[in-house]
Amino acid sequence: MMEWLRLILLIVVGHLFRLLLKDQAPLFSFAIGIVVFIFVYLYIIEPLAHVFNLLHQFIVMSGVKTTYLVTIIKMMSISYIVHFFQLLLKDTGSEALGLLVELVGMVMLLVIAVPVIEDVLVFIVALLD
Repeated sequence: MMEWLRLILLIVVGHLFRLLLKDQAPLFSFAIGIVVFIFVYLYIIEPLAHVFNLLHQFIVMSGVKTTYLVTIIKMMSISYIVHFFQLLLKDTGSEALGLLVELVGMVMLLVIAVPVIEDVLVFIVALLD
């Protein structure tokens, strides 16, 4: 439990440093945001890997295709990364670039979701026949 508290403290301290340095050194403030993001991401990879392994075991036991789990993980990763960079660009005053990043993320999510949508449509057609 204390590990999560340390992680939240790191985020808050990083944010405070970013706020203090935003006007004097915007590039350094941006770099602090990236470094905090990397530390947080590296910290949560292990617990997430455990959760995804459990999900994988449940899916294998249920007989559902594992490609669905891979697709869901890819979509979640893309959405979190796009959201982070969109907020980061908004913080630096580049809202137009943030919207462009959001658009690219939406297109990537749509491209990744096409096989799942195709399987759902095939399943619906099979039910109707």
